[in-house]
Amino acid sequence: MSEISAIAEHAGPARPVDRMLLAREKTREAIGQIAARVQPGMREEEAVEMATGVLEQMGLEAGSRPARVRFGRNTARLAQQPPAPRVELRQSDIFFVDIAPSFNAYAGDGAASFVVGIDGVYECCARDAKRLFREVRDVWCRQRRSGADLYAHAQRQARLMGWELNPDMSGHRLPGFGHGETGATSLAALQSTPRSLDWVMQIHLGDRLKRFGAFYADVLIDDDLYG
Repeated sequence: MSEISAIAEHAGPARPVDRMLLAREKTREAIGQIAARVQPGMREEEAVEMATGVLEQMGLEAGSRPARVRFGRNTARLAQQPPAPRVELRQSDIFFVDIAPSFNAYAGDGAASFVVGIDGVYECCARDAKRLFREVRDVWCRQRRSGADLYAHAQRQARLMGWELNPDMSGHRLPGFGHGETGATSLAALQSTPRSLDWVMQIHLGDRLKRFGAFYADVLIDDDLYG
């Protein structure tokens, strides 16, 4: 039995692991392509329109929600807060790309933060969001902690890094193949160990004055499939 087949069998029936991983790969690729086209002087509304076009060009469907691209002060806003309109990316600024497309009917979901120009604080925030994601993911891989424990750990570590963790961005189930995990609506509320390929972990850091933030999100995947 192949490695992927063995993992699929362990995960449960009718879980096409290779197709789910391909949707995730396409999502990460799209984030990079969108970010590469973001330029200072662009408005958020223009960036969102561009992002939608990139997804279409790549053969990705909109998925569970529209693409989000947030600039500057809008990067600190909570998910339920509408962004301030007509925000323009400055010469030295921070932004994030957040998408949840589908590829051949399989869901992807991911986000990453980027910096234009030179700003050490922005660069640190973007770097720390990704670093904290990887650290918490490592705790999940090694210790098989519950979703609630993972986010409690993330909150403690964020404060040690000098940031605040946004509790509103608390992870969610990946649409399509999640089953048997207590019906929790967020990863942070999950009292059991999240299963590989079922959940999206979100790390949204902000400075304590709520002037800017950085966002990183990806599907939780076991080490032997993670790349």
